[in-house]
Amino acid sequence: ARGGEAHAAALAAQRAKVADAELTPSAQVLKVMRERGESFEAFSLRQSREHAEYFRQHPLAAEEQARFEKMASDSLAEQTELERDQDGDFDTFVAAYQASILGLISN
Repeated sequence: ARGGEAHAAALAAQRAKVADAELTPSAQVLKVMRERGESFEAFSLRQSREHAEYFRQHPLAAEEQARFEKMASDSLAEQTELERDQDGDFDTFVAAYQASILGLISN
């Protein structure tokens, strides 16, 4: 009962990709490129233009835009505060980071 039906469906979809590599996103991209005779550059440019047009046609609601802008502003303020309050040098940071990763892996 962990995660319910949505979790089970998501897991099944990922297992299917392991069983059949043609279902992976990269294989789907390659298939479209072959069908259209596109280079990766042309595919990427077309995708970029299609996405840009979609978002021009479907802009965020003003409240949602304001919420994201506040989140960005708050994040930058938090980063500034963290950088201001840092103790130690980069080598100490890297050692602590690696120790935390090793702790995660061994648990």
